[in-house]
Amino acid sequence: MTDPINGLPALATHLRDKLDPNRPKPKKFILLFAYNGTGKTRLSGAFRDIGKKVDEDGQTSARNTLYFNAFTEDLFTWDNDLAQDTDRVLKFNSDSSFFNGIRELDMDTRIGPLLERYTDLQFYIDYEGRKSTVTDADGKELEVSEGPHILFFRERNTDGEPIPLKPSRGEENIFVWCFFLAIVQLVLDGAEAYDWVKYTYIDDPALVARRAQRDRRRQSPRAAVSRSGRSGRRNGHLDAPPTVLQRLALRTEELLRPSTPIRADP
Repeated sequence: MTDPINGLPALATHLRDKLDPNRPKPKKFILLFAYNGTGKTRLSGAFRDIGKKVDEDGQTSARNTLYFNAFTEDLFTWDNDLAQDTDRVLKFNSDSSFFNGIRELDMDTRIGPLLERYTDLQFYIDYEGRKSTVTDADGKELEVSEGPHILFFRERNTDGEPIPLKPSRGEENIFVWCFFLAIVQLVLDGAEAYDWVKYTYIDDPALVARRAQRDRRRQSPRAAVSRSGRSGRRNGHLDAPPTVLQRLALRTEELLRPSTPIRADP
């Protein structure tokens, strides 16, 4: 009989041991099911903390876990342009290691193909951000950047400029999920900016998948995606075989169907 595991830190250590590539027959992934309030998000934090190293100043000096959970979504915040009520943009905390090197990695073109599976929403990432004027201690006015942001749109004006809009909450969540998936693909591709990632922890992708299914049903036929098994057929054209991320998304959607028995993969 297996000894009980007491506490989330002990469970996190157990999971890392199962995934350790240096052990005989390590697990490639572990799928956990638990009721709301059980501690799935807290477990993701405990799992992450084991791989963190903190220096004498209390700053994180090393890490090895890329994770998606409620804290990941909190890296994105809205600037609703209360003064003009026109240019609403989604800001992101570029100081986080989650966004390492995204400017050089052309994230727009990486996120776009993932996002278009669910919505016709368009976007671009402004790495410079808005400029504002502040006054320093000597009374001098300085121009500073308010940080990078993402602008969403569906239409352009007569000058060809995007007409900013604030997407639905479901579309926003799906965008953040696609942002994460694009980063995971960079990890799998061996991008130097993410060579620190050894483990990936995804907390509750089913919630995102449900939002994706709901919002996708509302889209026009132009934005709809049809798939036939694992052939990779989309909109009547045969694409390349599904990637690891696409298979993950397909598997998540399958688990959400009432007719599919839910089980933990080996």
